[in-house]
Amino acid sequence: MPKILMLAMTYPEPAVSGHRVRIRALANVLKEQATLRLLVLSPTFEEDGERQTRAAFDAAIVVSEQTLLLQKAATQLPALLRGRQRWTERFRINAVKAEIAAEIEAFGPDIILIGHAALVSMVEPLGLDWSRVIVDHQNVESINYERMARDGTWLQRLGANLDARVFAKLERLSAKAAQQWAVSDVDRDALMKLTGKPVHTVPNVAPDSAFHLIPRGTKPGAELVFGFMGSYGYAPNRTALRELIAISEILGRTDSGAKIIALGGGAPAGLDAEAAAAGIVMPGFVADAHAYFERFTLLLAPLRSGSGTKLKVVEALAMGLPVVTTAIGAEGLPIEREGLGRVEESNEALAHAAMSLAGDRGALQEMSERARAWAHTHVSMEALRTVIAARLEAFDASRGPRTE
Repeated sequence: MPKILMLAMTYPEPAVSGHRVRIRALANVLKEQATLRLLVLSPTFEEDGERQTRAAFDAAIVVSEQTLLLQKAATQLPALLRGRQRWTERFRINAVKAEIAAEIEAFGPDIILIGHAALVSMVEPLGLDWSRVIVDHQNVESINYERMARDGTWLQRLGANLDARVFAKLERLSAKAAQQWAVSDVDRDALMKLTGKPVHTVPNVAPDSAFHLIPRGTKPGAELVFGFMGSYGYAPNRTALRELIAISEILGRTDSGAKIIALGGGAPAGLDAEAAAAGIVMPGFVADAHAYFERFTLLLAPLRSGSGTKLKVVEALAMGLPVVTTAIGAEGLPIEREGLGRVEESNEALAHAAMSLAGDRGALQEMSERARAWAHTHVSMEALRTVIAARLEAFDASRGPRTE
């Protein structure tokens, strides 16, 4: 079995964000197929994160904590202006870099899996051999930040545009790696256009637990509940919550009795209050949200930015929840082609599509069954095992016979 060191920029446990879910899924499969060691580079210490991560995986954790706003600005702003990756700049400091290098040398990996495009900035400073490197792109981050630059204050738009340029540089640098992985064929094609090198699809997947959910909310007679989930510290989810507020007001003009539940934490207090005033139920972060998911009639995801396949959409399909979303929310997924939901753009059209689907519970349950069947074939942990096994076999074949 190969020895794989996975370099991650956050704890995979608890999996409270899409990026953590991606790391956890990859790590769980890799530890079945290789001798895996996680090397987590975290900007902050998290007691639960460290405890749960060490319980689940063989892991080393390097923390370079900066808690004060001035500390962060002093590190990140110069990095951005020099065209460097602001999140990883603190790990280039000699003392921290030496600790990371020592962990890598002590493990002696055959393969180094870079768990985010941001961490590509660490490959050459650490003296890593590109022929042993695989880069996993959770998103095409240059596109992600270009889209985020459409929203927010002028300062936020400026920062997002600078980040987009830095990520485009890192994505081009990723072409030096032995393999690049993307979460969908759409992302694969975008990265191939940017880098001029082959990229392989290694899909975002739903956890096994999602397939065990009973979607009671799709059944005849169940209350009408449109669900959403996300971490609102992430700008695309905050924008989606604002869109849900507008949709809630549209639904309020009907006598449908429809309810919107938006799961997840991190919403700014003002936005949280605005959502509550619009009648949206926001329970915050819920460790085990299955009781909520069972009540959902469908997932309503008015996403206007972000890139990559959206894990909230993937998980909803695995749960047997039809999806009403935008083109960006459906990116990389055959929502309409396979009859798994509806894709619309305006808030009026999204509200109408959700009501239309929910109005025929027989057809909705058929869609629910189709969604779960499609997800089992394409975005399950079993599907991920098959794809990763093929990628590792190809990596081994490309390096030729081993010499002892």
